[in-house]
Amino acid sequence: MSPIFFLLAVLNTVAALSTAAIHVNRGIFDGAAVVSTIRNARSLKMVSDPVSAPKCNVLISNPALSKTIRRAEFWDGESATLADIINVLGRWESSSEWKERTEFTENVSARESTTAQAATYKRYEMAQRMGVVERVAFQQNIPKLPFRNDALASSFGLGVEDFNQLAVKPEAVNIVYDALAQSKSSLIPPNVIDTRRNSFLTENGGFNEANFSIALYKSRMLVILSWFVFGKGNFFGLLVLLKVLSDSLGLGKELLDNLIEHADLLLLGAGAAFAMASVGQKLDGPDEA
Repeated sequence: MSPIFFLLAVLNTVAALSTAAIHVNRGIFDGAAVVSTIRNARSLKMVSDPVSAPKCNVLISNPALSKTIRRAEFWDGESATLADIINVLGRWESSSEWKERTEFTENVSARESTTAQAATYKRYEMAQRMGVVERVAFQQNIPKLPFRNDALASSFGLGVEDFNQLAVKPEAVNIVYDALAQSKSSLIPPNVIDTRRNSFLTENGGFNEANFSIALYKSRMLVILSWFVFGKGNFFGLLVLLKVLSDSLGLGKELLDNLIEHADLLLLGAGAAFAMASVGQKLDGPDEA
């Protein structure tokens, strides 16, 4: 078997086993949750958390929207229904609608790789200089936008008013950004974000679940690779550091811009090379008696 296909098979197995473990440990069974929600609408309860009356009505109107989707970092256990995902996608058409933010965290160590550090003003300034958009801006601004995509809502037999009654789940915002980023990085060029967002919709304005699933799976695979090969996304941190130095010294700007834009492909190639080297080392090693 080719080392690359072997690597992909291993990653797929790890993802499947880890997801299964989350289900068992948390006692969450999606099928049971959907049936429970639909049959017991009056109780407004799912297995994991309460369901609002508007959301319960949406799920009853279209049970397909009850499908559970998990983050690229599936071990965190964050999940959302398809209804929540649609509720995020239908609130914007271009990253220009949410890329600017006015909420910042303070007194955070620059060495920390946390959500708080990502929300600092310094990080925002860096993103603006680099000409990229941030996950934090997406998290802060999407809930403030109204749902207005009538074609997307109509594809599920619903109207914009149905989705505007739903609260925007933070987990759904993260999942959608995972699919948009398709990598461990949270800093993405706006034109890339817009192109990928458009690919999640069909020509008729409906939801292209196949493209969304592929994007999310790609993100999950690259996140796993970054953890196993580089540890906590240090690869992307290195690229950002080089970018800052490049801006300061005026050296190699175009090269670094291309590296950052294609960081996911570089990581995939590095992961494949790592797997091939490991397999080669096994094959070249001395035979045990």
